[in-house]
Amino acid sequence: MCVGTMKYHIKKKQNPNSENTKKEKNVYKYLKNNIVRRWSNAFNGKYDLKTLMKSEMYSFLHGVYCVLVCFVVVFSTNLHYLLISLIIVALDAISIIFLHQCPITMLERKFIGESYCDFRQKILTKLGISYDCDHIYEQQIEFIINFLFIIAMKCFLIMFMKSFNYKLNDDAMLYSQ
Repeated sequence: MCVGTMKYHIKKKQNPNSENTKKEKNVYKYLKNNIVRRWSNAFNGKYDLKTLMKSEMYSFLHGVYCVLVCFVVVFSTNLHYLLISLIIVALDAISIIFLHQCPITMLERKFIGESYCDFRQKILTKLGISYDCDHIYEQQIEFIINFLFIIAMKCFLIMFMKSFNYKLNDDAMLYSQ
């Protein structure tokens, strides 16, 4: 680096009573005290947004998974969709067997401390329904096996009705042309 090419910039001291300094203080005061800033500071003080987003993501993922599979099972009469949902739930059952817990439940417990299974257990306890054991593994397997049975029975009923040429009302293509 050449010594001759270096330039030094010396910042001039501003007069505290100058017009520019007063404007800067007014703008700073306005930005510091506006309603959006106050709400943001109040919200950030109460909640850790990084942890909140990470924890809510797993609950949201679990909820979306359950709602979508239930929606397909309840409202669809298309065997392809039902078989895909059957495979997805069976893969979940296999992961529960290998991991001794649902993978999404494991993530919820790690980041939130409580999962949908704990929430369901509290509701069942309030209703007077309780299990003999405390193992969440057995409860999840029982729930998944019952759900697999419901999907399989719906598939069999649809195949049975189609074998006797019974017309099922399938509105899947109702709005598309």
